[in-house]
Amino acid sequence: GNTIIFFLAGALTGNCMAHMVWQDYLHLLVLYIVTTLIRGLIIGLSCPILKFLSPDKKPVSLAEAIIMTWGGLRGAVGLALAIQVSAERAGGILPEDDARRVLFYTGGIATLTLVVNATTCPMLVKALG
Repeated sequence: GNTIIFFLAGALTGNCMAHMVWQDYLHLLVLYIVTTLIRGLIIGLSCPILKFLSPDKKPVSLAEAIIMTWGGLRGAVGLALAIQVSAERAGGILPEDDARRVLFYTGGIATLTLVVNATTCPMLVKALG
């Protein structure tokens, strides 16, 4: 399941890259940073709920919140939706360039979280104790 989605998304995203300009790559980097910050904000806002739901009412530590923020990978579901948007173009309503960008940004963020976040998470866990 996931292997097919990642393979297809990789092939289609590679094709989209030929149509991207340097601003799209800059936007991808900004989106990657913003999605990470938003995840951190949501985790921070969820900490009181997580404490309440915890059997021992133990609060989430700052280190745990940072690891949850950094360790959150984006993947198959977002890629599957982006492939569908790219293929269907919202029933022809979405311009082809915009459909390509949806796939490019989604594939790029998934790739960045796998390449950057996943590879550095063990070091972060070790550094935070």
